[in-house]
Amino acid sequence: MASPRSWIALEIVGNIFVWIFTALRCYTRIKILRIFNSEDALVLLSSLLSTSRSAVFIAAIVNYGVGLGMPSETDTIHNQQKYYYIQQMLFIPGTGVIKISFALTLLKIVQDRIEIFALYFIVFAATAITLIPFFWFLLACQPISLNWALGSESCYVNERTSIFNGHGAITAFLDLVLGIVIPAIVLHRLKVRLRVKVIAGAMLSVASLACIATIIRIVYTTRMVFNNYDSVATCYLWGGIELSTTIVCVCATTLKPLLVKVSFLNLTSYNEDRSRYEMSRQVRDSTIRGNSHFCRKGSVNIVNEEVPRQSQYSIQRVVSLDIRHETIE
Repeated sequence: MASPRSWIALEIVGNIFVWIFTALRCYTRIKILRIFNSEDALVLLSSLLSTSRSAVFIAAIVNYGVGLGMPSETDTIHNQQKYYYIQQMLFIPGTGVIKISFALTLLKIVQDRIEIFALYFIVFAATAITLIPFFWFLLACQPISLNWALGSESCYVNERTSIFNGHGAITAFLDLVLGIVIPAIVLHRLKVRLRVKVIAGAMLSVASLACIATIIRIVYTTRMVFNNYDSVATCYLWGGIELSTTIVCVCATTLKPLLVKVSFLNLTSYNEDRSRYEMSRQVRDSTIRGNSHFCRKGSVNIVNEEVPRQSQYSIQRVVSLDIRHETIE
């Protein structure tokens, strides 16, 4: 087992990366794109929850020797359990909030109704796996009776383990769907060059890396059933790594405009594709009969309702591609 000092260093480094990428995301959204939506606010909330959880965990290591094995004094055990409980109540909403944020970001990209329905279902699932374990630990486990009043009535460790494993399994599944499945479907339908697809796919798929930490957390959670006291602290440590990794990866998916601005990415082919579609849209616009025109509202092109059906379909197809281009930026 690693020393508690290395655990403290890991928590500090993880939160440094969390706030670096959170700051870069906010700079990109506010200064470059000049927007700040609900998903950005959720990222900030998740970063605050992650930092608060790390502070509680570090305080438990410093004050009560978490990670040094089974304490000999009963009071020390109960004090450790108090810190475990508090940081767990910060970890659960943190993971749910960051997944909802990434799902809302993908909603700005997808256009197909099935994909939109799937993302709304993911938002619902992320909300469910946040609220159900949170209130279960708050009410069913009776933590006040166990940890503060030193009573004997509380939930058993196997019940807690079942909730932990269920939460971890659903979380890992959502990471894979949000980070790999939906971005792959969206990019497959885009009519752009392969190089652009690879860059966009790589930036969107990094969010799935957090499932690795989730799987490791499930392994240590299972060991808690066998009264392995040392695995409790390790389980919470990997929970912190999971949350920090998720926040960093979700923030990294929105940094493409910043990378282009500092000339880190040379997307000449991307700009050529956008110019070609823009010319195509103007040609189709010139063929429309009657009093029809384009108007701009944000980054979305709106077609006048008087456009004939055939021409309107052709233009909407190009506009749909244009929306995806501008959103991936």
